[in-house]
Amino acid sequence: MELIPDENNSPETEENNYEIDDKTLEDKAFWFERSLDKECCIYGWGRGLRKATQLYKENMILENDLKQKENEIRLQKQKIEHLRMLLETKTPNIRNSSLLDEISTPDILTPDIITPK
Repeated sequence: MELIPDENNSPETEENNYEIDDKTLEDKAFWFERSLDKECCIYGWGRGLRKATQLYKENMILENDLKQKENEIRLQKQKIEHLRMLLETKTPNIRNSSLLDEISTPDILTPDIITPK
C-alpha cells in the first residue's frame, strides 16, 4: 500500500510554486495521516513505524542536502562580492591628449570595439 495520497484526494498546487501555504500543508498532512492510519490498521503498527522511520531518514538526508546547497550559495556570494570589490577598486588611467581624452583601465581587460567602415 502506498502512503502517498491519490491525486483526486490531495489539494492541487502549481508545479513551479515552491512556497506552500498553511492550509495546503495541513491538507497534505491530514491525507498522509489518514493513509498511515489505514496502513497501520491493515498491516499492523510495525509496518507503519518502519515507513515513518524511513520518511524521517529521508527528511534528514534532504535537510543535509539543503545545508550543503546553502553553503555553496554562501561561498558563491562571497566570491561574487570579492570580484565586485576588486572590480570597483580598479582606478582608471586618464590620459589627456590634444585630440581626445582617453580613459583606459590597463588592469581590466576590455574587448576592442570595432567600428564599421
